Amino acid sequence: MVLRQGVVVLGLVLAAGCGGSDDSEQDGRFTRDNITRRVTDALVQQGSMHLDMTIEAGDDKIHMSADQILGKDAQSTAMSMEYSESGEDDMSMRLVDGIVFANLGESSDGKFVRIDPEDAESQMGRVFAPLMDELDITTSIRQFEEAVTDVEQDGDTREIDGVTTTPFQVTIDVDRAIESGALEKDTNLRPGASVEYTFYVDDDDLLRRMEFAVDSAHATMDVTNLGEPVDIAAPPADEVIDEDAFMDAA
Repeated sequence: MVLRQGVVVLGLVLAAGCGGSDDSEQDGRFTRDNITRRVTDALVQQGSMHLDMTIEAGDDKIHMSADQILGKDAQSTAMSMEYSESGEDDMSMRLVDGIVFANLGESSDGKFVRIDPEDAESQMGRVFAPLMDELDITTSIRQFEEAVTDVEQDGDTREIDGVTTTPFQVTIDVDRAIESGALEKDTNLRPGASVEYTFYVDDDDLLRRMEFAVDSAHATMDVTNLGEPVDIAAPPADEVIDEDAFMDAA
């Protein structure tokens, strides 16, 4: 399963430059020093959002749909996510009060495994702990702050979900991203390389879409339902098993 790869895309989606029009009116509000802060601040102020992401690479396809309550840390952040990947069991996950509840399909007999990412003795906690920041799109974007080398408008405005947005091409230095911990050393991106990301941002600095196309992979992630009420709760007790019971049965 490439869950980690899919989740990382929530944070910042790789994009091939689409080639902007030289005649378009330029929007100069974003720079390499402020784009991550402005975009994340705007999202956090909304309080909640819905994410819908699809990644396709050849015959493989990943789809992820999530509702998120945006907090300042894991304890105040909540998420409910549905994840599907070609050839793998579907997965459901909830993050409530810093605790992860992961339904791994047949592997967990359709129940949610309770996982505490802060528990040093938890095997699954050690796996999920580094994913917590990546599951939070605002934290993920901030992690790339030191690696941004350039920001340019990438063409004319575009209407997305009834909202006028401006595309911005964001260039990231791979070495800096690895050094800051935003990317892992085992990334397939070659040392010394740069990658380009595209953010579609509205007039209020709100991120509305990210896209990428690299090699055979294509992805789109839409951000909708900003600021709308979201109810995210832990699963009922009879649908939850503890980690020890899951590991014993595995």
